[in-house]
Amino acid sequence: MSMQIHDLFDEQVKKNPHKIALCFKGETLTYLELAKKSNQISNSLIIHGASESDIIAVNLSRGFELIATLIGILRAGC
Repeated sequence: MSMQIHDLFDEQVKKNPHKIALCFKGETLTYLELAKKSNQISNSLIIHGASESDIIAVNLSRGFELIATLIGILRAGC
């Protein structure tokens, strides 16, 4: 079975939790911080009824929230 993007991300979180995952406009986010944000988004989607194969629209500007949201959507199976 091939690994999905969020599985590869999870491997990096385990290997490098405190290393910088994102750098944007002079700010940084570690793998662990990004994982926490994406987990919150994933859990929220699931709580609100999102299920596998649902299409989730995203309208965000470039930044940490965009990446966390995309990973969260993938984690939720959408």
